[in-house]
Amino acid sequence: TAWTDAPATNAMKTAIVNPKSCDYTISFDVLVPATYQPITAPRVLFYRSATEVAIVASAKTSDLKSIFPTTNILAYIDSSKNDLNVYVMTTSDAAASVFTSESLPPIKNIPQGTPFRLSIAFMPNYVEVYIDGKLNATTIIKGTPVRTETQFWPPPASVASAVQVGKFYYWPRALMASE
Repeated sequence: TAWTDAPATNAMKTAIVNPKSCDYTISFDVLVPATYQPITAPRVLFYRSATEVAIVASAKTSDLKSIFPTTNILAYIDSSKNDLNVYVMTTSDAAASVFTSESLPPIKNIPQGTPFRLSIAFMPNYVEVYIDGKLNATTIIKGTPVRTETQFWPPPASVASAVQVGKFYYWPRALMASE
């Protein structure tokens, strides 16, 4: 567990001992303020990296791959549509040095002003996304997820006023839907 006493700040990695590259489930609370936020950058909920990553407030969704080069999974909320997006960085067997992003179907119009629990089961061949225990999106991964055993980080400082996360839980296995 991490970020249990207060919402995570940009300098608070999870410090999970030996986090797996995939074959795990994460779950955490998310609060998107209902007030207007003049941020055009995607509101990143979490990413994986050895060190903290900065994102400029004017970044675009197309910039995420270069801003977070060491992550293999990333969740963000679109700043204009309020849709939750999850993408996975993968490689193909034929081109192991070429990284592509595979995205799940967006979860439309997530709640504002009310906290919700976001859970993600990340396996080598599929990803499932749950909001408050209800399955909202699932997809089969076509490529091989990029290997990373780096830590999970909360929203970068430039978008921290537009989204808060807390009560991070990590299981080194995929939880069953009933769990």
